[in-house]
Amino acid sequence: MSSPASDSPTASDARSGDQKSYQGIREALHANGVLELTLDLNANNLLSLAAFQTIAATVERWSRDERVKVLILGSAAAGYFSNGLDPRNFYRRPEADVREFVQASVSVMERIFLFPVPVICAMPGHCMAAGAVMAICCDYRYMLDRSGRIGYPEANIALNFPGFAARRLRDLIGERATRDILFEAKLLRPADAQKLGLIDEAIAAGSPEDFAAQVRARADKLAKTPIVSLRGIKDGLRRDYVYNMEATAVFDVDELVKTVLTDQAQEGILSLIEARRPKFD
Repeated sequence: MSSPASDSPTASDARSGDQKSYQGIREALHANGVLELTLDLNANNLLSLAAFQTIAATVERWSRDERVKVLILGSAAAGYFSNGLDPRNFYRRPEADVREFVQASVSVMERIFLFPVPVICAMPGHCMAAGAVMAICCDYRYMLDRSGRIGYPEANIALNFPGFAARRLRDLIGERATRDILFEAKLLRPADAQKLGLIDEAIAAGSPEDFAAQVRARADKLAKTPIVSLRGIKDGLRRDYVYNMEATAVFDVDELVKTVLTDQAQEGILSLIEARRPKFD
């Protein structure tokens, strides 16, 4: 989900998705095999059903292109990678619609996670909830060292957290840190996220353009590795996950749909839309 009103860098973000109409994804394949997919969805890259469908189709199409050696997943939104799921897709919607949306989100995460070559997440600002799940599905995570935050605020709005993403977090930062981040809905500054191991580097840059150039330089260096090694190592890193992904995905979809439809979650979701604190019983 998107960041709740109580976590103020983004108090009104649930409503700001309509400040800019849906755009899509910018695509650029460089001669050295570095592919840049830049999210240009709306003002803060809130993730709608159309956004998830476009991301899934785009990532799937490029996964079959043998010219690609490294993928950079970035953002054209000023100060954001993504503020998470658009809550309007969850509020007072029939179960079938909620399920379609959740399944689309799970499909995107799987496609990014299983992309056949290394994936770099370039975060020029806030990276929240589903946006932050997307980030940990990547192999490398770089964040602009400014005022942006990264975290998982689901507990603030009465939502659960997917099992696949929880396992991925544990593998990255350990059981105790994962527990604290999820139960306490912590939002981390870039430097703190780097210390914890949630991101690889908080990059000091004078502008988003400079940040993008620094990330590209790291991708260019990685692209010098032989493609057979890039693909083989990536396959080895993901192999252990693959065996349980299908069963975990079914569980994650069922449990999130069930939770979204509860009265408490509906209040939490409405609080995002209205940019206020939730009022739970």
